[in-house]
Amino acid sequence: MRRSGPMPWTNGPDGPGGIAMTYTWTNWDKPKDDIDPYIHWATVGPGEDQIKREDESDLRDGDNVLKFIPQRFLPDDTWYHFKHLDQIVVPTLALNPDGDVGVKQPEQANLPSGEDGTLSTVIDPKTIIAGVIDVGMPLGHRRLRFADGKTRILSAWQMIGNWSLNPARFPDVPFGCAFYEHEINEHLQDFSGGTFKGRLDEEAFHKRLGALNLSQVSRQTSLAQRASHGAHVLDMVAGADPGATDNFDERVRIIAVNAPSSAVFGASGTYLDSYMLHAIQHVADVADGIWKKMKDAGADVPEGGFPIVINLSFGKHAGYKDIHDRFAAALDQFQDIRVKKQRKARIGIVMPTGNDNLARCNAFLEPMRGQPKALNWRVLPQDQSSNFTEVWFEQVDRQKDELTPAIRLSFNAPGATVPTPQPPKLTKGETQFCALQRDGVTVAHLYVAWAVPEDHVREGKIRRTERNRFRYILCVAPTYRLDGDPSVADSGVWRISLQTRRREGHFVTLSIQTDQGLTPNRVINLRSYFDDPGYVTNDSDGRPLESYSYPRNADGVYINNDILAVTPVRRHGTMNASAAHKGAARVGGYRASDGRPSFYSSTGRGRRDGKDAGTTLPRPQGTKTKRAPTAAFPTDDGPAHGGILSAGSTDGSQVVMRGTSFAASQASRRLICAINDGTAQTTASETLWLIARSSELNRHVPEILGYDTELIEVIGAGRIPSPRTAGQRRVRLGPFDT
Repeated sequence: MRRSGPMPWTNGPDGPGGIAMTYTWTNWDKPKDDIDPYIHWATVGPGEDQIKREDESDLRDGDNVLKFIPQRFLPDDTWYHFKHLDQIVVPTLALNPDGDVGVKQPEQANLPSGEDGTLSTVIDPKTIIAGVIDVGMPLGHRRLRFADGKTRILSAWQMIGNWSLNPARFPDVPFGCAFYEHEINEHLQDFSGGTFKGRLDEEAFHKRLGALNLSQVSRQTSLAQRASHGAHVLDMVAGADPGATDNFDERVRIIAVNAPSSAVFGASGTYLDSYMLHAIQHVADVADGIWKKMKDAGADVPEGGFPIVINLSFGKHAGYKDIHDRFAAALDQFQDIRVKKQRKARIGIVMPTGNDNLARCNAFLEPMRGQPKALNWRVLPQDQSSNFTEVWFEQVDRQKDELTPAIRLSFNAPGATVPTPQPPKLTKGETQFCALQRDGVTVAHLYVAWAVPEDHVREGKIRRTERNRFRYILCVAPTYRLDGDPSVADSGVWRISLQTRRREGHFVTLSIQTDQGLTPNRVINLRSYFDDPGYVTNDSDGRPLESYSYPRNADGVYINNDILAVTPVRRHGTMNASAAHKGAARVGGYRASDGRPSFYSSTGRGRRDGKDAGTTLPRPQGTKTKRAPTAAFPTDDGPAHGGILSAGSTDGSQVVMRGTSFAASQASRRLICAINDGTAQTTASETLWLIARSSELNRHVPEILGYDTELIEVIGAGRIPSPRTAGQRRVRLGPFDT
């Protein structure tokens, strides 16, 4: 039976309970092939992922295999530090058995254009492309179809669908299965009794298209349940009653990418960046390919391509939350290439701020010479997933080829006091690691890296800078295993200590990495958290204590609860790391009944000046960083009715779901409407910011509930009402509705 639960073993023969446990650290070493720390932990360390190499002889259908699939828009000879994005884990059933995983432009002959006979619908030259990347999206709902029953979906890619389900033509995707409009319509007919308006056998239809696979829990199973994250989001972004008078269904066409579950890309998002970039590239390729096909045929299409809005309801928590983030840097490069080199339209990308506001996953410490700082990290028992914390700091040094991190980090298991090795000298971009072993068995890794921002890398060379950023990554093995693996970490308090010899001190950010599944009913991964006695979880009435008091107090101001608290654990800074950059609009949530920010909606990083500045809140720095949400949409109806309405897994059903993913999906729809009516600006962020500031939207709002500059860290530029199509509403008509 595997050990589990709090076990505060120490070194030597006289540990608690008389159990002798010996902890030791290995020496610093470089990961083989300069592999990404998260991937290194999953494949070489004692991570929980069951990943195999493609050369193993015992590969079976359904095994997860580590592959190297290039991101086509990031050439290796120019952007060398993006090479980690070429590493991705794919189930064997989703791979081409011939071994070809090349990423190609879609074949023009395969793409829909309205010239494929009765199985296709003529595409309006003024079409707006809604790209939706999510988990468990249905492909046959009536609100995703025209009045004649044909689909509005131009392309649907199931990223971990069975490769054998692909049409007879050679697929335009590197893995999984993909179908274009006329192919989807063919299957709609087949599973609706030979007519587009017959009753659809949804289960058989989705199994045939690879959107539903019940053979394994780690595959596409969401559509077998009552509620599906992807169904809720897709309907909110692009759903419309067929034949509605507002022409939304005719103008808005869909490119859907069903992403894998967290069981494939990892509970901590190990391979999430790679999957998301492949998905974004696919949406752009299909939209641009259709545009070119129509332009070559003489259609009066807009210059630079169809307008594209991509809703991306994913993200990770840990990171420096600016362009140092690998995903942010790659996305920035993708947009630059698209706009400056290819002369195409910029893609509007909308992402949620995240739901981690009260998760105790974010902290700030300021160690100085002679004043070390420490924090407790509580890892839970019975946790079958690994746990990760990232520690970021900046130091100013003269230009050198090698530097030693100015922060020395000590990391100890519950009850243990083993000296952590001094950090090694690093070259820019280099990563090293050491392992913590208990009686010779590895239970944790510590990585340290000299981070290289995107704008310091040009044509394979690293530019020098005096401002240098470093990152530690702390990895702890699962505290419970069913597979007999002896690498079981101790649950309880893991101690993180920071010290420096520099007089000026350092501002250090600590973030616990995402550890939750996007698919329903995942119970094997439990959230660790920072355990500090000064952190107050509830107010005197028992309600969750949020970032700011609400409504205003007797003096007419909101109280910043983080400033009042005497703890390094903060709600400020919990915003989605994948979205904290200029390349995406970041959307938070509020309550429709009274405008109160949703308690779970993550908070921005704090301001550079004003009353939020100082040692008790983060001082945001960095290139191309975005510190606050762009705007907020309703994610709860009222105090007694959490969540908002949208489509369920089966056609015609509606369910209530809660979270900032559904704020982002409303923002995507509002952005699409702005493009359709000609009021959109150059970027998604700018458009939503101006909409939120619009006096027209807030003309009925009482003055005390108006534009809340004090709440910019949780609602951005302001609250935007839920968009409605043909009279449909998601929430009640509140004070922020028109």
